[in-house]
Amino acid sequence: GALGASLIDYADELDVGFSVVVSLGNMANVNPCDLLPLLEADENTRLICMYMETIPEPYRFEQVMSRITKPVIVVKSGRTAAGAAAASSHTGSLAGNDSVADALLRKCGVIRAENLEDAFLLASSMTKMPRIRGNRVGIISNAGGLGTLTTDVLVKYGFELPELDAEEREALARQLLPEASTHNPLDLVAPAPPAHYAIAAHAIVVDCVPPATVDTGEVAQAMVDILKSTPIPIFSCFFGPTLGAAGRKVMKEGGIPTFRFPDQMVRTMRYMVEPPAASAETRGCRTRVSTRAAARALLENARPDAYLDADTCFRLLSLYGIPLAESCYLPCGGAPRSLKMDYPVVAKIDHPDIVHKSDVGGVRIGIRSGEELIALLDEWTAKFPGLRGIHVQQQITGDLEMIIGASLDPALGHSVLTGLGGTLVELYKDVAFGHVPLSAADPARM
Repeated sequence: GALGASLIDYADELDVGFSVVVSLGNMANVNPCDLLPLLEADENTRLICMYMETIPEPYRFEQVMSRITKPVIVVKSGRTAAGAAAASSHTGSLAGNDSVADALLRKCGVIRAENLEDAFLLASSMTKMPRIRGNRVGIISNAGGLGTLTTDVLVKYGFELPELDAEEREALARQLLPEASTHNPLDLVAPAPPAHYAIAAHAIVVDCVPPATVDTGEVAQAMVDILKSTPIPIFSCFFGPTLGAAGRKVMKEGGIPTFRFPDQMVRTMRYMVEPPAASAETRGCRTRVSTRAAARALLENARPDAYLDADTCFRLLSLYGIPLAESCYLPCGGAPRSLKMDYPVVAKIDHPDIVHKSDVGGVRIGIRSGEELIALLDEWTAKFPGLRGIHVQQQITGDLEMIIGASLDPALGHSVLTGLGGTLVELYKDVAFGHVPLSAADPARM
């Protein structure tokens, strides 16, 4: 309720209107899944902005969102997941509620704003400008400092600043002040008259620091008609609460998003970049019914409160065509006569109470003979009471270790992750999550 009231209070400054403002309270019998179809059908609603603390009925939410064609902006609180207990696996401890929520929102095509300021500014801009295609940006500025700061933020968020071609630069140089720079950012310098901004107004971003001798309203007025006529998205920043006010007023009246600080402008642009389309290879990817049936049969006898044994895991992965290192199993008291792979090999303990084997010294690499393997089995049998046996696997070398995992969030459902693996996975946390079932675009993104 308080956020809705604040948004209405900002309406004039943001230059936005409202078809409806709804506060859902504790969502005892109405939640966003009920409201979204109504807003989609409402001809007065151009975009939808939501604040959410939870995502109720996540699978229904996904189904509803698949039918929403209007932009949806969400501020989702609970990023820190301070109350979420880490699971015992690497996947669980890396997940947290927010990683899964983020994957679900991304799959649904929602634009997730990091905070209320970003959401409000984005809502205002998206009512005026189309989505940004690509990442190439041109800047017009009259101050080196502001142009440089804007450039830094643009590069941070993945934008590029291409140079104008030589002919365009020469033509601009003939019309601008001698000390002006025709590189990108275009620096018209502080004394530049309004006409010079009109000459340079074929670029996408407009920065203006109000010099004492130039009226920012006149600067904006000289550019606004040209900017309105271009098919590319335009964003402006007129710096200064008082001196920049006239420029912002003209831009706002002309339907061009305008900002007080360059960081606000670039953050808004980042959200408005169109996501890449799913490739033809990933669209419509479905698992065969026979594969699912075989997997279900493998899991029928699995305990829900325990990890699958390694043999079942390997067979399950093989069903889905995932390449595996060659492996065999050596039970306690057994002999490696049946070993049908070349040395060197890797050995790993099979113990019902040990999940992370390397943490306790339960992984040995570089084993070069059957004798070494038998000696290791004797050593581990004494060291790990209750040992069932050891897994022997083909030793593979490479430069990059990856992790693939799965997680079940009690509120949001299943997700999978992939990323940088190995023993340092929880230190780097360089992983990406996808909410299950994955969308066509998820695998390539992850």
